[in-house]
Amino acid sequence: MDLKYFDIKFLISTELQKLNAPSYPYDYEQFSNFFPKLEKLQVLVLCYSKIDDSCLKIIGTWCKNLRILDVNECDKLTDTGLEWLVPKTAELSTTLQELSVTCPAIKKKGIIMALQNCPALRVVENDHIFDVLVEAAQQSAELAHTNLSNFARLLLCPVGECSSGQLGLVVRYCPSLFSVTIFVKEG
Repeated sequence: MDLKYFDIKFLISTELQKLNAPSYPYDYEQFSNFFPKLEKLQVLVLCYSKIDDSCLKIIGTWCKNLRILDVNECDKLTDTGLEWLVPKTAELSTTLQELSVTCPAIKKKGIIMALQNCPALRVVENDHIFDVLVEAAQQSAELAHTNLSNFARLLLCPVGECSSGQLGLVVRYCPSLFSVTIFVKEG
């Protein structure tokens, strides 16, 4: 099915709880019209789409009950979009539990901000998450207000250089961690 000609607005209802629309073409006007109707949405998958930071702002404004957001491989997303998605005062910051943001322009800064602003986060999928957790564990006095006791799943993909003891440090820093998946590079 060619999504270019599919009009998603016919699926939108105020009772919708899960929307899985990978690779859906982003249209700011269309999204800004239907996201206000999605206050009960709990799962949103827009991976491989052309969404940008403005879309994350719309999602953060209207999808206040969102628990899972997958925007992996959305090349136009930046740290600014994450900041707009979950400012400290956003209702979404208390409900968002899983955030998949493996995007080229999402850097450590954005991941740190998401962890600090979203105490309910249990899973963050991003290339920088391990480095961020290592730094946070090493500087735990400085980031004491960051509560990672709920952090449950860690995906390390791909693992770069890892010093001895770093994984143990992260595991101690995240006591609820029950799943660690490690993808290693050959060579």
